[in-house]
Amino acid sequence: MEALNKAAIRVSYETNSSRQISPSDLARYLIDNFLEKAVEKLIEDSQGRPSGKPLTTTD
Repeated sequence: MEALNKAAIRVSYETNSSRQISPSDLARYLIDNFLEKAVEKLIEDSQGRPSGKPLTTTD
């Protein structure tokens, strides 16, 4: 959670927005935009293939 807190503070600061982003707002953004790619990467990593490497008959 500390990482989300720090990242939310950074986003709020660097965007100079009058609205402060909360850690839960940031978590929702990450889930909405990057969840599927993260799941694919975790599956690839668990199968011992480098990320982005296509399946071949030698895998």
